Amino acid sequence: NLGLLYNNGDGVPKDKEKAIDLFKSAAQKGNNKAQFNLGVMYHNGVDKVLPKDDEKAIEFYAMSAAKGNPEAQFNLGVIYSKGFSDKVPQNKEKAAQLFQMAADQGDVDALLNLGTMYSKGEGVPANKAKTVELYEKAAAKNSAKAQFNLGVMYSKGDGVEQDKEKAAEYYENAANQGVQQAKF
Repeated sequence: NLGLLYNNGDGVPKDKEKAIDLFKSAAQKGNNKAQFNLGVMYHNGVDKVLPKDDEKAIEFYAMSAAKGNPEAQFNLGVIYSKGFSDKVPQNKEKAAQLFQMAADQGDVDALLNLGTMYSKGEGVPANKAKTVELYEKAAAKNSAKAQFNLGVMYSKGDGVEQDKEKAAEYYENAANQGVQQAKF
């Protein structure tokens, strides 16, 4: 908590170096949130304070993900779904496993990504019913992209019985959240 305060300058002067030191100390003691925060900081780099280091980012994400942090599971899933230079080869199956772990904890982005993987049969067998189930869970948590995707599915009858009224509802919800494609 103190590391976050220094990182963001909430109630204390903003001090990235102090935040990093606090995160490192907590991470060494096994704190998965500190491990995740260090993963993000190494992934992005911090102006003149912490150089970008993808190997360390992956290492800290993996530590945090192993302890059940859904944000770390999601970020690591994204890395595996795309591959990451020569450090992490693309592995859609591993990505799907990580997204599943995060989705099981209600992570909206993981629900959406896993739904897309089931839709395309990437890393998991193609399964439109599972796609709809995951998109509906994400849509219920106000994922505009999931709402749009469901609008498309119901509009075309893709994996669901065609239902223009339901499609319109999903499109309207997505449009109200700024998805321009839903407004066409």
